[in-house]
Amino acid sequence: MAYPSDVIRILRDEIGYHEKATNADLDSKTANSGANNWTKYSRDLDAIHYFNTPKNGPKGEWCAIIQSWAHVKLYKDARTARASLYQPDDPKYNCGAGCVNQAQYFRENNAFFPYPQVGDMIFFGSAGDESHTGRVVEVTDRNVITIEGNEANEVRVCRYSIDDPKIVGYGRPRFESGDPYVCHVVVTGDTLDKIAEEYDTTADTIAKENGIKDPNFITSGTVLIFKKGDKTWHTSDIFCQFGDRNKAVSVVQALLLFRGLSLTYDGYFGAETRSAVMTWQRSKGITVDGIVGEETLRTL
Repeated sequence: MAYPSDVIRILRDEIGYHEKATNADLDSKTANSGANNWTKYSRDLDAIHYFNTPKNGPKGEWCAIIQSWAHVKLYKDARTARASLYQPDDPKYNCGAGCVNQAQYFRENNAFFPYPQVGDMIFFGSAGDESHTGRVVEVTDRNVITIEGNEANEVRVCRYSIDDPKIVGYGRPRFESGDPYVCHVVVTGDTLDKIAEEYDTTADTIAKENGIKDPNFITSGTVLIFKKGDKTWHTSDIFCQFGDRNKAVSVVQALLLFRGLSLTYDGYFGAETRSAVMTWQRSKGITVDGIVGEETLRTL
């Protein structure tokens, strides 16, 4: 098994790829740019008979195809890739390539959710008639950020309101839990020092892990992937932290609401709750890590 950050690394490298006008220059990111759905992603999967029929060419809408392609690149095996996406694996009838098919595979395996996690596939349109998909890269208190193929005929980073009515839901592939890496998409006003403080690491670490030559210059929209700090993320005194859904989270949310912070009381420690915790920690001059441990509990 692999982590969500592993597949996101693969997709990150594809940002800026243009679909092609003809079946030529498929490995170039920008040459032969067009709108006829010729891509290296469909070509590569057609070559190993990954789908039930060939997909490369005018009829091959590829927003879901690139997601399967990334799993094949990750696992280096079609059968394992299909299993990670709950896709059928049958020599006589392999999986379908479309959004509707993929959403249904997740639903049939109780892996379709109304709330996002990093690594999920996001689906748009309407239930049972999904029209577009992408990969969740980051979740904040207000937004979900994605990498999508076939978005205006390219691979792009996109951002949506977390309650955007176009979003149908999220399919959750099989991944290993406890990803030691975090994904962060740079926004205007970010600095490496500011990002490092949020995730308990250093600006130098982020720069080295992402090949940034000038740590004083980062571009909005850049997808950063780096290891979380080890000072507080793995301590034994954690009361609750990002991703938890339990009574401890409900207690912390109630305390934060009592202190005047804005969040949804739902027992889920998502991006909104983490943001509120960090706001509280900053106001008290304590370690800003978004984790509720002994130090934070004392102040609440």
